[in-house]
Amino acid sequence: YVLHLNFVRAGNHENQGMEVTVEIALEELKHICSQWILLGHYLQVKDLNSIAANCAENDEHCLKEVLKDWLKNGKDPSWKLLCSSLEACGWLAEAKRIREKYTTSGVSILMKDMKGETASFGVLGIWSKKSLVEVPRGELLKQVEPKGIGERATVYLVTWNEAITVRCEAGDVTPLSGVQCALLMAIPNPMERFAILMTDGWLDWGATVKAGDSVNIRIMMMDQAHCCEARVLYIGSVTQGQTDTIFGVEITDSKYYGCGNTDGTLH
Repeated sequence: YVLHLNFVRAGNHENQGMEVTVEIALEELKHICSQWILLGHYLQVKDLNSIAANCAENDEHCLKEVLKDWLKNGKDPSWKLLCSSLEACGWLAEAKRIREKYTTSGVSILMKDMKGETASFGVLGIWSKKSLVEVPRGELLKQVEPKGIGERATVYLVTWNEAITVRCEAGDVTPLSGVQCALLMAIPNPMERFAILMTDGWLDWGATVKAGDSVNIRIMMMDQAHCCEARVLYIGSVTQGQTDTIFGVEITDSKYYGCGNTDGTLH
C-alpha cells in the first residue's frame, strides 16, 4: 500500500529550515553519543558535571540531556548552529548530512493565494505576451533571483511549471528544509499541502519514521474510510529521478490484509 504520509509543520520565516527537536537530533547523533561531553562543550552547555552525575554513565541519556539543556538555555538554537558545533568537533560528515536534511532546501511554500505571470512565445521563440494566472497557497516555489527572502518582491518560479513566475514579499512564503520539501512534494494538491503545513507537530513525528515502524493508516473501500494498522517497509520516491518522499507500508491488520493498492514493486 503506497501511503503519502502527510507529516509537515509550518516553518518559520527566518530561513532557518525545520525546527530542532530533542527526538530528531538524538536520532541523528546517537551513533556518536559517547562523545557527548565534547559536543556539550561546543554547544556551551554549562552544567556537564551534573549531567554526568545524573545519567549513570548512560551515554545516550547524557546526550539527550545535553540537547535538552541546549534547546532550553542556548542562544538561538538551530540546525545551523548544531552543524557548526559538529564541524568544530571534527564530525564533518554528520554536519553535512544534517545540513542537507534540515536546513533550507532552496524551495519555499506560498502562504497565500497570489497572481503569477506566464509568458507565451511565438513560432520563432520570440516573446509574445504575458498573462496572469492564479497561484494558490500551498504551491511550491523556487527562488530565481540572488536576493534574500526578506527582499521586497523577490521573484520565484512555480516548481511544477517554471514558465510561471510569482513576485513575493517576505511574509508571502515560508522556506522549507530538505525533509519538509521532500514530504510536501509527494502531495499533489496545493490546498491539501497547505492544510498539512499548518497542522502543528506532524513533521516532527514524520521525520522520525523509520522502516519497520508500526503506523496507523486510513484506506478507502467502497467510498468509505477505514483505519487499520500497518508497518513501514519503504521510504523514498517511487518515480525515477524524483526527490519526493513516499512511505510504502504493509497492512498488518488481518481484517484488511490484501486491500492495498500495490504489491510493493517499484516502477
